Amino acid sequence: MRWFGGICAVVLAAGLIGPLAAQPKPVAEAPTATSHAPGLAVDYYFEIFNEIEELVDWMESAGPRAGPAIAKLDYKVGIGKVLTSDSNDFVGAHIRGLLHLEQAGAYAFEVTSNDGVRIDLGGEPLFEDPSVHPDTTSDPIPFQAASAGWYPLEILYFEKKNTSTLILKWRPPGAAGFSLVPETAFMHTKR
Repeated sequence: MRWFGGICAVVLAAGLIGPLAAQPKPVAEAPTATSHAPGLAVDYYFEIFNEIEELVDWMESAGPRAGPAIAKLDYKVGIGKVLTSDSNDFVGAHIRGLLHLEQAGAYAFEVTSNDGVRIDLGGEPLFEDPSVHPDTTSDPIPFQAASAGWYPLEILYFEKKNTSTLILKWRPPGAAGFSLVPETAFMHTKR
């Protein structure tokens, strides 16, 4: 697993103080029901991927196939359809939309994936587990919301073959533990 700019260390003469959470930026204007719809938009790419960067390269050269919106990220599939696609294997997904953070404060994500995944929030890269792997749950992924609001969310994900998993949980400020990010927290621009 690799952490991106979402975690940075502060070094002073006294030594390492500790990690600072990423501070994503919200969208300037709140989405409206006329311009946005519930869930997250997804475009699919059908190819054999072994790394997230292969999906990124493929996205630059191949046309996407729009899929049905993803209501929530709670997919743990045996041998079956990947996310909302119509395929069981060799699926790449570009998932995007908005995530509603109801209050300012310290949040954390926890992501379980099989296979590769990359998450950006509010223009900040937060997490990447880039290659083929069995079901793997991340360590907590901290981030700091300076204000309540809607934040751009972008996820790249691929499944190579056999089983697929993509689950996104969060721990909002003041929560004791992680819970599934609810459907009501997601919106996407209508197509």
